[in-house]
Amino acid sequence: MLDYTSARFNREKSDFFRLCGGSLGGKARGLGFARSMLKSSGIQKKFNEINIRVPRCAVIGTDEFDRFMKDNHLWDMALGDINDNDLVKKFIKARLSIDLILRLESFIKENNYPLAVRSSSLLEDSQYQPLAGTYETYMLSNNSRSDKKRLKELTIAIKKVLHPLSKEKREHF
Repeated sequence: MLDYTSARFNREKSDFFRLCGGSLGGKARGLGFARSMLKSSGIQKKFNEINIRVPRCAVIGTDEFDRFMKDNHLWDMALGDINDNDLVKKFIKARLSIDLILRLESFIKENNYPLAVRSSSLLEDSQYQPLAGTYETYMLSNNSRSDKKRLKELTIAIKKVLHPLSKEKREHF
């Protein structure tokens, strides 16, 4: 996995980039592992007529989540008794780091294919308390002519996946 810069994303042959540092959750680690296994196995040579690959990925490490929660003073609300709809609204109004915004601006200018924005929790693959299936995925057409509009849609989707589990799901676990 390479750290993302605009020039590097276009120059390198890697389809797996990190937009921000920190740990990666289960989905991101799994995609990275699958990509590594496909590359090292040589399976593509055995099946030339079939394109076997992991989709292009840009991942955001936990450092951004920690910064987002702290800088926007969201921890008390997220852990409190706030209505889920109100909490989602607070998350959408909150700001992502300028570092991430700059990388997303560059990324969105260079990529106008559909995007899946998914959360990837550190705990989702926990042996004793698996959280698989409890997180959201947001599909973005990402086809507007306006980079500004596409960036806004992407940042809203990211903020929504940064939102913790609903109150009902939090109480269940």
